[in-house]
Amino acid sequence: MLTSSSLRDRQAAVGYAIYGVVYFSGAVLRLTDARKVDVGGGVPWWAFYVVGALLVVSLPPLIWTGRRWLCRLLALGVGGKALALSWRLGRQVSDAGGPDLYNAFFLVVAATAAVLLVRAGFPPSASAEQGPSGEDGNDPADGTNGFEDSGNASESNDIA
Repeated sequence: MLTSSSLRDRQAAVGYAIYGVVYFSGAVLRLTDARKVDVGGGVPWWAFYVVGALLVVSLPPLIWTGRRWLCRLLALGVGGKALALSWRLGRQVSDAGGPDLYNAFFLVVAATAAVLLVRAGFPPSASAEQGPSGEDGNDPADGTNGFEDSGNASESNDIA
């Protein structure tokens, strides 16, 4: 049976995988000769693409397994990317230019992935998932079954 916690983990894994593919695809599509320079006196430009591809492949399975700390950490980065994209799009619009459609799409993907990662990283407590009256809706303290009106006229408190 699929629990709500494992469902949140799976949704976060799929969301992060989509985020990674969109991020990596955008980096590849925007690769120009001006960006093909070594960094820091020895790190080749393509090393960042190799590391990015490894992250896209390796992190979603780890998220799928329910590593809360990883979801929390990634939510910060993905959320930060979403904020940076929204700021960049706002600047483009305020400069009387049209927004970059890729960045607008990427903003939606990043914000969605961040929300899914937060949901997986900070699941509600067990008592919050069950509701105030317990797992099955019965509250043994007051003898009710969790329904206001059970529809059974024979148990009515009205005196005839």
